[in-house]
Amino acid sequence: EGDRFMNKLGRIAVALAMAFSVGAASAESVINVPAGATAADINAAIQSAPEGAVVHLADGTYNLTAPIVLDRSVTLVGNVEDRTKVVLDGAGKYRLLEVSDGQTFACGMTFEKGYSGSRSNNNDPAPVHVTAGTVSSCICHDCDGDCAGGVTVYSPGGKTAAVKDTLISDCQVSWVSGGIGGGLRLGGSGTSIADGCVISNCTF
Repeated sequence: EGDRFMNKLGRIAVALAMAFSVGAASAESVINVPAGATAADINAAIQSAPEGAVVHLADGTYNLTAPIVLDRSVTLVGNVEDRTKVVLDGAGKYRLLEVSDGQTFACGMTFEKGYSGSRSNNNDPAPVHVTAGTVSSCICHDCDGDCAGGVTVYSPGGKTAAVKDTLISDCQVSWVSGGIGGGLRLGGSGTSIADGCVISNCTF
C-alpha cells in the first residue's frame, strides 16, 4: 500500500513537471484549473477528464458554494510541495470534498471553513467525506459538522477509503450530543484507513 501511494505521488510529480516544462500532454493527461474557479468549474473539469488524468488546481483560494465531487478515476492535485498554497474555502457554510471512487486520489491542498449538516441526521458526512479512494498530504482546519467536524472516512463493504499524512486541526462537532469525531471519523463495513495524520485542538 505504501509503495503504491509513493508511486502515485511520483507519477503526479512527473506529469506536472512535463506539462509545465514542455507545454505538452504527458502520458498521464493534465488539466489545469485556474485560481478562483468555482466548484462547478472544477467538477466540470473532473467530469470531462479522461480516466487516469490529473486535474491540477493552480495556487490560490477557491471559494466554494458546493462540494468538489471526485466520483471517477481522476487525480485532483494542488501544490505537492506546499499544500498551504491551494485553499478550498467553504465560508463556514458549504461542504468541500466528496471522494467516492476507489481509484481516485486527492492531494496537496488545504480545506478550511467547511460545514456539513442538516441538523436531522446523525450520520451526516463531514466537510471532507471519503467513501472510496484516498485523500493525502492535505490540511483540514476550522471546519464544522453536525456529526463529524473535519474528515469522514466511511467505506461501505468491499471498498477501501483512506486519509493519509493529513493535518486536521481546530474542527468541531456542533450538533450531535457527544459527537462522533471532532476531527476525524472512521467507520463503515469496508476498509477505512487513517495513516500518518495529526489531529489537534478538535472538539465535540
